[in-house]
Amino acid sequence: MRPDVNRAEQRARQYWYDDGVAEIAIGCVLLMVGLLFLAEHTGIIVPGASSLGLIAVVLGGWWLAGIAVRAVKTRLTYPRTGYVRYTRERGRKRSRLTVGIIGAVIGALMAALLTTAPASLSWIPALDGLLGGIFFLYLGYTVGLVRFYLLGVLSVVVGAVASLAGLADLLGSAVYFGSVGIAMLLSGVITLIHYLRTTRPPEEA
Repeated sequence: MRPDVNRAEQRARQYWYDDGVAEIAIGCVLLMVGLLFLAEHTGIIVPGASSLGLIAVVLGGWWLAGIAVRAVKTRLTYPRTGYVRYTRERGRKRSRLTVGIIGAVIGALMAALLTTAPASLSWIPALDGLLGGIFFLYLGYTVGLVRFYLLGVLSVVVGAVASLAGLADLLGSAVYFGSVGIAMLLSGVITLIHYLRTTRPPEEA
């Protein structure tokens, strides 16, 4: 009985990603993070500005992405394949624990890197890729979608290549977040196109 319940819960979570809209939104946020690091690397913004700007981009981008995703789903997804009401309490506790653990790991590793700067700063993109890969693999396991496993592998590879290529921490992070953001955008767009081709609103069906 329990496997059936777990499968139903996984399918409910999977439904959120059926149309690719959430991936497009997350990809845009990651791309903006990459552009922020690139702007500091090229001198468009003053050194150190990305530290404060990162908070604004991530929080503001995440907030705007949430609004956009809900608006698009209300207009596009729910009329085609219905609305799923999620029980969030259990998910919130699990998400907070996961975010807390990842945040603690990031803080500890960043502190270790900074104490041995500047040589170890070149490994920041690899660290970004590793943590991003863990997130994507966890997401793939949670929702049961192969494309997130592929994004996880891509995340690790891009981060490692950026570090091994000797890119600076800012340029390496810009390459990493920009590349993964574009990959998520493409994944979301392809998924959305497939979704639109295989579903119809009830009145059209």
